[in-house]
Amino acid sequence: METSGGLFNPGFLGSSFLWWVGQIADDSTWRDNIHPGNYEDKYSIPGWGKRYKVRIIGLHDQGETEIPSDQLPWANIMYPVTAGGFQTSSGASSQLRQGNMVFGFFLDGQDQQVPVIMGVLGNNSQTELSQIIGDNSVTNAQAGSIAKSGYASGAKSKGNAKEITPDQDKVIKQPRRRGSTSFQAKHPSGSANSTPTTSVNPDADKSTDTQEAGPGAKPAPGATLENEAVHQITAGDVKRSAKCDEKIALMKPDPDEVVQSALKGIQTVIENLTSKIDKYLQAIQSYVDAVSSTINNIDKLIQDAANEMAKYMKVIFDKIMEFAMKIFNKGMNAVVAALPSSLRYQFSDMKETLTELFLCLYNKLTKGLASKLAGALVDAINPAQLEKDANDRAKNGVDDNGKTLNDSTNPQVPICYSEDIVSTVLAASKGEIDDANNNVLDNMNAYLEDISDMLAGVTGALSDVKNLIPDISGGMAGALSFANIKLNVFGCELAPNVATSDFYTFCSGGDGTAPAQLPSEPAVAKNLDNATAAPPAEEVPFIEPTRDTATVVHDRPIAPQDSDDIDKVLQDSKNNVPVDPNVLDIN
Repeated sequence: METSGGLFNPGFLGSSFLWWVGQIADDSTWRDNIHPGNYEDKYSIPGWGKRYKVRIIGLHDQGETEIPSDQLPWANIMYPVTAGGFQTSSGASSQLRQGNMVFGFFLDGQDQQVPVIMGVLGNNSQTELSQIIGDNSVTNAQAGSIAKSGYASGAKSKGNAKEITPDQDKVIKQPRRRGSTSFQAKHPSGSANSTPTTSVNPDADKSTDTQEAGPGAKPAPGATLENEAVHQITAGDVKRSAKCDEKIALMKPDPDEVVQSALKGIQTVIENLTSKIDKYLQAIQSYVDAVSSTINNIDKLIQDAANEMAKYMKVIFDKIMEFAMKIFNKGMNAVVAALPSSLRYQFSDMKETLTELFLCLYNKLTKGLASKLAGALVDAINPAQLEKDANDRAKNGVDDNGKTLNDSTNPQVPICYSEDIVSTVLAASKGEIDDANNNVLDNMNAYLEDISDMLAGVTGALSDVKNLIPDISGGMAGALSFANIKLNVFGCELAPNVATSDFYTFCSGGDGTAPAQLPSEPAVAKNLDNATAAPPAEEVPFIEPTRDTATVVHDRPIAPQDSDDIDKVLQDSKNNVPVDPNVLDIN
């Protein structure tokens, strides 16, 4: 720094120190000082380094109206010796944020135009932080708290780069206002401390306290932590715990266990679904679940679970197809025996074609499995009623059934519901299964009729095949327990050790289903006789442009304001809020 010349001020460089305390202004006034991307060369880098706009108490506290934040002086930083001076690659990044209270001195003494930041005043864990900065709410003529959040909304939007409060800055209890009713502090484990902590105003309005800190209170906007309380339980801890407990189904490749494994997979998905629905319902009436929940649509939650269950249902449908093909081929043996040797090669080609037809027809059956499963889940769980009851408890403290906020919201789904839902889907598909089997048989009949003149004794064999069809549609127990592949060919091989784990969790590893909770294939076949097919859920189609939709061409980059409009439209559509079609009219 040059100090010589006619303009040299003898009071410069600390001949007299003037201390100051100030607050870092809205980051929209200084965040562009450092380019967010890379520079082509070192000469493109501004030579000022990291600087901040600072509103100094006593000089600039007239308010935003008198001295806007973008007119405040630039403040340089005095780094500690442990940070280095950015020579020989030694240096440390500044961690200052908007709203920080900083301390320093004027490098130009009495002129008071070149402030230097020496340090930052720490934030207290119980300081109430405002979520808006630069709102002119506190001036030298208007008292108030100047504590600001680092995530506070400023005058200028950050567009796509808008900060989202991370989970580690969200607490699991609703922040209390000063003067609220007394409360007792608790350890993270949930046990109460021996010494209760009371508020300064024990006569505060309890209704107001319940509204602000009760179970039905809405999450406070922005960060709620932002302090030195590093051991406090956060929303991220709750999410991590829930992810640790989530079960991930494991399929077993053993032919004798594949149907049982598929039923266990469906059961696991149902358990996860009920837990997530409970989380969603609790978020309506519980602050900790509200700030830690990522679920905003219960219908999509059910649809996603149905999509996952569909892959296990396909295993069961494949087993039924395998069983039907085996019976069909067994019946065709008599037909092959009656054919002349000169025609058997033709029948071989016919059997290949019929096999392809089996695969085609049963693949069509599995196409609508997800919607059938979603319909069965909605019919059993009744999410609309559960959501209504949760809203009633949050608003009125009690629902139509007399349940209060303390009652469980977990949907009542029996252990054997995996058997019931499989039976329900099979009942809904029974007609299609019969049609598929009869379709194959009709094609076979057409072929046999064409060559009937050359056959001897085929008529009786064909009737035997027709008599096998009822066994396919009605013998569901045999189909689910059917084993087409025998690993022990000679009968003396050692049986393989079947895996004992039916699922695993990220934190506990693999585990098996308790014997009392194991699903049963015979129970599925037994329930099939009395099962009632639930109406399939309506599939939501993708939005497609019409023929008269004009082509949208963006001949310029999307402005930050346009980006904010797009974000708002996406959020409104997620919350089922009507969208103004003119909002996204970007010219």
